[in-house]
Amino acid sequence: MAYFDDLSPYLYFKDRAASHAVNVGWLDDVHPYTRGEVSSALLAILLKLCASSTVNTTRGWHPCPFCNIYPVRIMDGDEEVALGDAEIRVLGRNDRVFAAPNLIYHYVTAHGYRPPDEFLGALSDA
Repeated sequence: MAYFDDLSPYLYFKDRAASHAVNVGWLDDVHPYTRGEVSSALLAILLKLCASSTVNTTRGWHPCPFCNIYPVRIMDGDEEVALGDAEIRVLGRNDRVFAAPNLIYHYVTAHGYRPPDEFLGALSDA
């Protein structure tokens, strides 16, 4: 999977991107990332988005670059879901669109990644 700085213009699937979409959570094991707590309420919203993501679905899974799990599997209630094959979109203020890999849930819960406050605010408004 590609690395992109948080809040940089979305270019991964350039032909399918909203002109005002920005990246969140496109991490790799080379670049440092912000760490911190994310509330359980926001984690629940993020889980639902990642577990049901169908934006830009790919034909395979990307492994986690930190723990090399392939594919990353999480539980959504009683259902096991594989992550790393699609993206999520979160609509923010001023029609700003946040584009994130669905692995973002794993990055937050397993590796302490804290997305930008602007993204977390958009999640709380979702």
